Amino acid sequence: MLTNDIITDRLIIKSMREEYSSLCFSIWLDDEMGKYLSDPTRANASESYMNFAKGIEDDESWYPFVAFLKDSYALIKQIEIL
Repeated sequence: MLTNDIITDRLIIKSMREEYSSLCFSIWLDDEMGKYLSDPTRANASESYMNFAKGIEDDESWYPFVAFLKDSYALIKQIEIL
């Protein structure tokens, strides 16, 4: 489900969109981050895991968001509200 952006002095928080999935994977499947997250390695990620964002804009069962730094638009976090 899409919501309006939340903009603070330092962040832009946006509803998750399919186009942001590769940005999320850059965090989730990173070897260094893998030491701290329970996500699979890139080599072991299932097809359903890699396609988690298909149709996400229309899914009303959860509310995932992504947070970007306002000045550089770098993704810093993915957030879920279930």
